[in-house]
Amino acid sequence: MIVAKTTAWECFREDAGLIASLDPGVMQGLLTIGSAVIASSVALYIATKVYPIQKDKDREIKIDEEKRLAYRDFLKEIDGLVNNRLFESREEQLRAVQKVKASLNEVLIFAGKETAEAMLGLYDAATILAGELAIEPATKTITPEMYSDEQKAANISFQFAVNAARRELGVEPLEVTVELDILTFVPDTE
Repeated sequence: MIVAKTTAWECFREDAGLIASLDPGVMQGLLTIGSAVIASSVALYIATKVYPIQKDKDREIKIDEEKRLAYRDFLKEIDGLVNNRLFESREEQLRAVQKVKASLNEVLIFAGKETAEAMLGLYDAATILAGELAIEPATKTITPEMYSDEQKAANISFQFAVNAARRELGVEPLEVTVELDILTFVPDTE
């Protein structure tokens, strides 16, 4: 018995000849079925592997947006707390305190441990400074020397809180000093 050696090329030519000899309608049907199998396989892969990853990334982006808003609002409200002695009515002063507390609660929902501790520290330091400033009447000029220890502690806490929030959001901490503004007069809003 003689065994013929077949190469890969010869096998391919035989298979190609078999495929070429098929009826064009059958060939079109096989190609349609083949493309449908490939398309459904790709769709299944996307549905089981890619979509959950993208959904997680979208959720993380949404949470980061919420964090940014919460941190921004809290840091803005801290200025209102420190300067609440300048508000004309006791009601406005209480509203400023309530706003900062509500903002702090929102921060605590989203913040990681380091950021939450930094924001709580800022709230405590700002509350102490606001309490000291509230003793003085709004008409009295406040000099930096009057409450330098409390102001320094509040500014350090403010810097620490800002940088903790920036780190948590994946942004480089600030090298420059950021400080709270202590207003010495009621700004003209008109």
